[in-house]
Amino acid sequence: MQRFFEIFSDGPYKDLDQLFDATLHSEDGVTFQVHRMQLAVKNIYFKTMYCSNFSDSTDVLLKGIDGETLGQVLFYLYTNKAVLNHENVMDLWIASDYFLADSLKEMCRDFVFQALDEDNCLGVFLTVWNIEGLGLVEECFRYLVVHFRDAMLDCSPDCRNSSERTSVDIWKDLPFEAVKKVLESKNLDVLDERKVWDVILTWLEKDNSNKHQHIPELLKCMYADDLDELLATEIHEVVRNHFSLNIKSGISHNLFENFACGSRAPNNLNFVAHHNMSNGSNFYLDLYLTFDDKLDVWRKLETNLTLCPDFLVQIGYNVYMIDAWENRTIVFNLLDCSRSSMPPLAVDRSRYCVVSVLDHIYVLGGAMVDFGDTDTIERFDPVANEWHTVPQMHPMILTDAVAMNNCIYAIGDIGEELDSMMVQVFNPMTDEWHVVEAPEHFRQEFTAVVYKGKLYVIGGEDQDSRLRTAEEYNPEADTWTLHSELPFAYVLPKAIVLGGLLVVYENDGYGYNRQLGRISHPVLFDEETEKWVVIDESSPLFNIHLYQFCNISQPDIVKGLVRKNRRPDVEWVNSYLA
Repeated sequence: MQRFFEIFSDGPYKDLDQLFDATLHSEDGVTFQVHRMQLAVKNIYFKTMYCSNFSDSTDVLLKGIDGETLGQVLFYLYTNKAVLNHENVMDLWIASDYFLADSLKEMCRDFVFQALDEDNCLGVFLTVWNIEGLGLVEECFRYLVVHFRDAMLDCSPDCRNSSERTSVDIWKDLPFEAVKKVLESKNLDVLDERKVWDVILTWLEKDNSNKHQHIPELLKCMYADDLDELLATEIHEVVRNHFSLNIKSGISHNLFENFACGSRAPNNLNFVAHHNMSNGSNFYLDLYLTFDDKLDVWRKLETNLTLCPDFLVQIGYNVYMIDAWENRTIVFNLLDCSRSSMPPLAVDRSRYCVVSVLDHIYVLGGAMVDFGDTDTIERFDPVANEWHTVPQMHPMILTDAVAMNNCIYAIGDIGEELDSMMVQVFNPMTDEWHVVEAPEHFRQEFTAVVYKGKLYVIGGEDQDSRLRTAEEYNPEADTWTLHSELPFAYVLPKAIVLGGLLVVYENDGYGYNRQLGRISHPVLFDEETEKWVVIDESSPLFNIHLYQFCNISQPDIVKGLVRKNRRPDVEWVNSYLA
């Protein structure tokens, strides 16, 4: 407040207090002399107030705004500056929405988002839920879900007698839809469903006559597979004996029919390998596991591994990290973070393709020690921990291979005819190869990827130049069609599917060319416009070349990892990809 009054004692507004032509009053009785022209030019709210037919618009009482906050808003409208801190930002944020001051609101929103922690996330979530114009609902929801146990620590009896407003008080004030959104999340960070039942009971303590009608829906926020019969019986008894009769029609006599099916676990997790140069000029590998299928929160599993894998393959609790260029492997166990090696290939080679189908790993082709090519294909059985040779494909110069529909698609060209492509499909159930339709355009050094049930070959080069074209293969129709052209011609293109997005980038794993500014930006495919979108340097995905991703989706594996990683000693942090 005082800061506003001081701007007329020095600087560009010195002595302009003589030209005040309007008065504003806060609800707590503070009066401000202002210039109508200044406020109308800077703010649509005041322009409407002063330029419309409002009676007494030169002397206005602003209800719901205290003097301290109003003074800060006026200071911003005169100077384009705001002094934000933890004590004033929420009031100023709400006031900026009230006054339609979008730039100030954006500043407050950024400050609040950066300052989110276990102590304030629940209160901020309540505020943004109740005031739609503030935004940030999904961001606050995400933070609360990830840090739920810490955010609700004062649900314990020792904390609940405090005279200060605690998370319990805030939790009781949440609207039903907000409570439901939080509790039904499969990503909610709780050790067991008893914690969920406890916070349901806590929420019901306030204004219980109106809240009891929501009990059937709240029970659906608990997951049957994670409940033992003792807790289910306890819940049933509490509901039957302590809550009003009008809800009993929504409660089944079969205990477990009252709860959501399945387990409180996400559908996917991501294992992430990050290449870095933290130790001098050499590249090392740090390993992370994400909180769920998103990439914004993770925990570190291992650091400074001396391996640069080309392929990550997850089978069971093991991730097989394979450096095909140097023929080196590390088998990383996700449960205990132990490391081991795969047995050696029967044919010593490098620069091969790796594909995983039906929980087996296939190594196709490659270069021998004497630099000669080999057509040998080997299959790794993780149960027996050994390699077996499988039938070779028809003669072809292999460039890339992918898994699709539980088969291996190998793509390359016929060596004798430099303008002919070939695609072969291996069925691991019959150990047989067959040839399918080939892409129309000849290319080498391309990348192949499966995206939404179709096979894509992207980039590469023909006899004359590097290519920006891509082709799409429909396995049901056995046909190829030309896809949208890339904005860049990559030297070593790499395509991945990440979070449902198709991303293409320069496969500059060591980052040398990128540091020298020699390579193009990564791009992603926008399905709505059917065009490639250039990823800006401000996006975390700009450094996608330094990461490798392994999606973990088997329900039993995900459930086991989630159970292990929801321990109190596990620390989740914002990832570099947030």
